[in-house]
Amino acid sequence: MQLLCPWESAQYFFFSSNVPTLLYYSHFIAILAAVIFSLVLIPRVRESLSIKLFLATVFFFTAWTVIDVLLWASNQPDLVLFYWSLQILLEILLYTSAFYFAYVFIVQKDLPFLGKLGLIVLLAPMIVLLPTAYLLPGIDISLCNASETPFVIFFTYSVEILLSLLILFISFWGMSKQSARRGEIALFTTGIIVFLIALSSGNIIGSITDDWDLAQAGLFGMPVFIAFLTYTVVKFNTFNVKMFA
Repeated sequence: MQLLCPWESAQYFFFSSNVPTLLYYSHFIAILAAVIFSLVLIPRVRESLSIKLFLATVFFFTAWTVIDVLLWASNQPDLVLFYWSLQILLEILLYTSAFYFAYVFIVQKDLPFLGKLGLIVLLAPMIVLLPTAYLLPGIDISLCNASETPFVIFFTYSVEILLSLLILFISFWGMSKQSARRGEIALFTTGIIVFLIALSSGNIIGSITDDWDLAQAGLFGMPVFIAFLTYTVVKFNTFNVKMFA
């Protein structure tokens, strides 16, 4: 007989007494904000690499967020372990696509080949080790939380911090070289850094303290990012799209 986590089975995959009420607000408001903004950009997706990369970032964020709700709601340890490992991969892909998006938005040209190769090298250890015990050796059945090795914690957050710092560096470089776009770049950078730091902070707190309830507040960084992007569209005609203020 399979051991189950100490709560009832989820209803319709997402609804369970184990899911904090805040989680539904933080997750689905964040998804809604990102999806609505994405719908505005879709008509111009063929014309702009930065829009394609933004949509990729939204895709990874939405997938990560949906998986997180499933993870909270499920009472089957094997599914929890699967969702947890998948979420780790999606988180790295999210930060990678966000960095790529920020580079193209600020520099206004594609990332060089060596830059793309560097991103692949960063992703490689996580992809290779994902199905092994080097990342998630097991699960605590009493809490239904996966046990994370020091390697996965150090590696994941080191990559996220590194990519966030690179975005800041590129932003300062872009503002020094493109004085006419200084305000636009500053607004964009503020929004994306708030989003990435909020998400990382919540996850770091959860990994260190095992208090994953508090980590849910980090998802509110996405609506903040969308608000900054919306303002840049209205004020600077970013992406060359028109939007109701």
